[in-house]
Amino acid sequence: MLNPQLTYCPACGTRGLLHTAKHVQCPACDLELYFNPGTAVCALILNPQGEILVTIRAHDPKQGAWDLPGGFVDPGETAEQAMIREAQEELGVAIQDLKYLGSASNLLYHYKGITYQTTDLAFACTVEHPERIQAADDVQHSLWVAPENMDLTLFGFDSIRQIVARYLDNRPSPCP
Repeated sequence: MLNPQLTYCPACGTRGLLHTAKHVQCPACDLELYFNPGTAVCALILNPQGEILVTIRAHDPKQGAWDLPGGFVDPGETAEQAMIREAQEELGVAIQDLKYLGSASNLLYHYKGITYQTTDLAFACTVEHPERIQAADDVQHSLWVAPENMDLTLFGFDSIRQIVARYLDNRPSPCP
């Protein structure tokens, strides 16, 4: 049961919703409320030295854990627009050379007593002036981490850990 605290039908008020893995159904009015994943974006921001920008989460869920810059896609936004907005909100910089990398599923995004599911869309990009990055919004602070020093266990979400691991496994080998 995904969110057992949902017990009353939002349409008719009947108690005793029937829970499945994907939705709840009201036995009285037959309302079906689906729990489709929310769309989120994240960025692997690379500097000229090939280091990856890691952010430290300022708030729950997973306060203090490693993360990548990003967040939820707002209604009416494309994933690319959301990534540009999130980089501006969280880091105060404009991203460039945005390239889609892939996606990962996050089944356990717990926020204020509700469990959300997200599909995280990952992008690789750069910023024109990495020295101008300033932590804001949901970011406590940020650091540049060389790929060989990346500790995947410090990331708060499995989906982000998977995205970074996939990137590290598939990146071009450095020239000798």
